[in-house]
Amino acid sequence: MASYGLIHVYFGDGKGKTTAVLGLILRALGRGADVALIQFMKGSTYSGEIYSLSRFSSQLQHFKFGWTCPRSAMIKSGEAKCQKCGQCFQENRDPRYGFAKAALRKAGELMAAGTCQVMVLDEVGNALRRGLISEAEFLDFLNSRDGNTELILTGRTMPKKVLEQAHYVTKVAAVKHPFKDGVDSRRGIEY
Repeated sequence: MASYGLIHVYFGDGKGKTTAVLGLILRALGRGADVALIQFMKGSTYSGEIYSLSRFSSQLQHFKFGWTCPRSAMIKSGEAKCQKCGQCFQENRDPRYGFAKAALRKAGELMAAGTCQVMVLDEVGNALRRGLISEAEFLDFLNSRDGNTELILTGRTMPKKVLEQAHYVTKVAAVKHPFKDGVDSRRGIEY
């Protein structure tokens, strides 16, 4: 089995950070690693790639910490589309719910238990940017980790101190996207 313990960061304003990380998850699962995927500020489950990963339940622990759209089951089935109401974004940003703090707490528990070789903290950068968890709290988590778990972080932004601790840093830039031309997100492509 490979040695683990490095930190990866995927950040930027471009599309595909989570999708790229899911490719890394598939590679790790294919090589027999146990993986934990912790999603900050995401509660709905209609993303096609997440649905596909559910087939690896024996090796993959998946936790979503966020508000769930009441239409998510219909969106997943193709019977409805996202109405772009923005409620999921508003609710996930509300610190009263404590979604981000609960996600970081779960990450700490899993790290302490040593139950995975690869851990993904999806959208943790956005939780940090919005102040839903403090940079100090997150740096404490990074500094207390066991060093035997590969840690992958995503988000539009990432604090400089986190980037300095990372071993891999990938910036995903938005160069061109059909959304700006009025093309809606498409099932099987964007979700």
